[in-house]
Amino acid sequence: MASFTLQFQSFDVASPVNAQEKFNKNNVLLISFSLANQELSRYFDFIVQCLSLKGPGKRDDASFRYKFLTPDSTNSRKAISISHVLSIRLQTGSQAFPARSSNRNIPSESVDAMPCFEDITWLPRLIPNPFHDTERNSHTTNPAGISKSKAPVDASGQVVTSLRNRYHFPSAANLPHDDDIDKNYFGWDHKAGSFRPKKHWAYFGEITDMKRVARLNLVTRDMAGNSVPVWFHFEHYGLGRPKWMGDWKWEQGDPAGTITEAQADGVTLKVGHTLVIVYPELRDFEDKNETCGLRIDGDERPTFKALPYSLEELLVANDIIVSQRLPSFTPACHHCKKSTSGTPTLFCAKCHTAHYCNKDCQANDWASTSSAASTTKSHKYLCKLYREVKWFTDTDWDSYIFRKGIKFSR
Repeated sequence: MASFTLQFQSFDVASPVNAQEKFNKNNVLLISFSLANQELSRYFDFIVQCLSLKGPGKRDDASFRYKFLTPDSTNSRKAISISHVLSIRLQTGSQAFPARSSNRNIPSESVDAMPCFEDITWLPRLIPNPFHDTERNSHTTNPAGISKSKAPVDASGQVVTSLRNRYHFPSAANLPHDDDIDKNYFGWDHKAGSFRPKKHWAYFGEITDMKRVARLNLVTRDMAGNSVPVWFHFEHYGLGRPKWMGDWKWEQGDPAGTITEAQADGVTLKVGHTLVIVYPELRDFEDKNETCGLRIDGDERPTFKALPYSLEELLVANDIIVSQRLPSFTPACHHCKKSTSGTPTLFCAKCHTAHYCNKDCQANDWASTSSAASTTKSHKYLCKLYREVKWFTDTDWDSYIFRKGIKFSR
């Protein structure tokens, strides 16, 4: 019977945590924690019981990997990574793992014989989310969430997908953190034996500042007005670039590294444009300011894109599209603004959003000029905007299939 003890520090208290591990006669791995400090013991009064990967019917080369993380001001989790199968965090009082005697025999036939992992809870982070969301027009379809306004519904009572829905399009204040298992976003997959996304979600942030320091750094403004930093961690930076990346092109600003635009293989990042990231999680960066923000790695290239529109333009277009799906919608000409209710109307064949009372209005609306400072845009400009937004409002954000997540084409 193999056994050993591992010690590591807990939080910022100089009180070691003892982790004792051993296999019993049923090839079940027993992991127990004990704390000398009573103040901290309320978090870790449990015994984690897991099946051995070396048990009957398992691969001979399978083995456990242990990763005990030391919580500090930026990391409040205790994670146990078992091979590449399981990564969990636990809390006292969890129905999945109540405190038990280490002498208790546990069946080892299958994972189904173990407590239900989907009942696992997680430890609260020591540092709260630094971002806030008080935007009054936001809403959520999450039953546990807080809605500032009612979710829009169509004539059949179905919720209409809107960019203002914080459940699928969260602000930084609603995003999950990579140190948490947020059940608003992740669920237990019994077949895979791990937590996986249970829905799609996307972050929208208008680029307000760009800098090239050691890495490309953006500052974005989310839907709630938070300034959220985004770092691009491309490992090839300065070491040669893969062919798909192409060459970064910079419009250099001041000597401090401020830039106004960066381009790479069909992706244009520019101040005033909106960055969209799917499946983002907040991270804590170990810089002098202890920044909390987002990170994009080189292998995550299909999970982000930049839209050549401001965040306000996207939300205005979203409100127009959503309003057309409500029972109270009254059609009006997109050009002359006259009501077309009760009369045949023309639609733009590309965006299917703009209504017109006749062909003259449609032609004039397409050809009308508009300056960057003008509040009235030609439909030639708005048509592409509507199509971009409709891609998001027409997508099913509730159904997630593993390995078939959302990826942006280039």
